[in-house]
Amino acid sequence: MSATACLVLSPPEYDKPAQTPPMLVADASFPDLRQTIYVYDLTESVEFGSAVISEDAQVPVELAIYLDYGQIGSAGRPYRRAIYPFEPIPPGTLADGARSFAGNYWYPGDVTVEPGCHTVTLMASHAFDADVCPVESNDSSYLVWQVIRCQSSVNCDIACEPPTCDGPQACPKCPRPALDASSLGGQQ
Repeated sequence: MSATACLVLSPPEYDKPAQTPPMLVADASFPDLRQTIYVYDLTESVEFGSAVISEDAQVPVELAIYLDYGQIGSAGRPYRRAIYPFEPIPPGTLADGARSFAGNYWYPGDVTVEPGCHTVTLMASHAFDADVCPVESNDSSYLVWQVIRCQSSVNCDIACEPPTCDGPQACPKCPRPALDASSLGGQQ
């Protein structure tokens, strides 16, 4: 005679996933990273958007925008102007996939730049310090747009060259982000 039995085990306990750096998705970004953004005297705002992928461990993802990141600005900071804070992106998990966000993050009438060539850098991190740099150097990623600032579309005949760095102090940065668009294998 045989008897059947049922073995009842307690459910397995899983460790909570570790927080990962937020990764901005270049292919989901707008304006298109390959296109120059033109800003005129009458430009009210510039909308930026992308998507972020990360394991957040219940911590929201914060965003900051830098105008001319990599160039010394006020108080020796590694940007000319910073626009921060914005509404954070609610915490998510890697299983959520890419989480889209967008907003009118730059109002050129409020945060101005001189006519000419500039860059706009959008950085994501779980926390920024008082200098608007990521608290943890390996907890960030960024995307960069080329911007031409003119009075109007009529007199906007400016050609921009990418900025160059000569010497160790030439292009200062916040502590190097762990991920950026260039680390995606050329997917820009």
